Formats: sequence, structure tokens, C-alpha cells
Amino acid sequence: MPKKSRETLIKERIEELNTSFADMAAEKMKVVHPMLVRLAKMEFYLKDLEKQIDDTGFVEIYTNGPNQSGTRESIVSRSYSTVIKNYNSLVRTLLTQMPEEERKEISDGLDEFLQRRDDG
Repeated sequence: MPKKSRETLIKERIEELNTSFADMAAEKMKVVHPMLVRLAKMEFYLKDLEKQIDDTGFVEIYTNGPNQSGTRESIVSRSYSTVIKNYNSLVRTLLTQMPEEERKEISDGLDEFLQRRDDG
């Protein structure tokens, strides 16, 4: 069986995400759909960056002229940090667009934990 292309995998992921938001009103979905496309692409960017970090690590050696060198956070690591922050922000934004019942179904339990903690 031939390996699926990146574009095919992204399209499949977009379909999965669309299914998760299928109960959304059509007008709202016009706004949400482009965010789902971005989210799917970001997932693949993160995988690529993770592979690069696995290969090279979080630190790189630099040289600025003959007497200045050292180590610093790698460009890949900084890119990963930026993309993962944006990804998490986009996920939160998308989850707020879901109907309340669906948000409760996919809750990770953090809200309930914090609520119990505040009550007790």
C-alpha cells in the first residue's frame, strides 16, 4: 500500500476536525472552518519541528566572529515554542465555539478539579 501524501493526511485531518464541529450552525462554521484548516496544518508543522528537535536537540552552537562563540536555544526550538503556543491558543478558541454540551463532553477534567478546589 503506497504511503499517503502530506496533503492527503492534512485533508483527512481536516475532515476529522470538521466532524467534531459538524453540529455547528452553518454561518458560524464559515468562520470556524478556516481555523480548522490552520489547526490541521499546524499539527503537521509541529511534527516536523519535533523531528528536527529529536535529531538536533534544543541547543545549537553559534559563532560571532573570532572571539565570540557559545551555545543558545536553537532556532527550531524557538519556532516550536511559538507554533505550540499558537496551536494551543487556536484549540482553546475553537473549543469555545462548540456548543456547551459538547464542550462538557470533551472536558479534560481541569475545570471540575479547579471548581472542587475552590469549593473545598
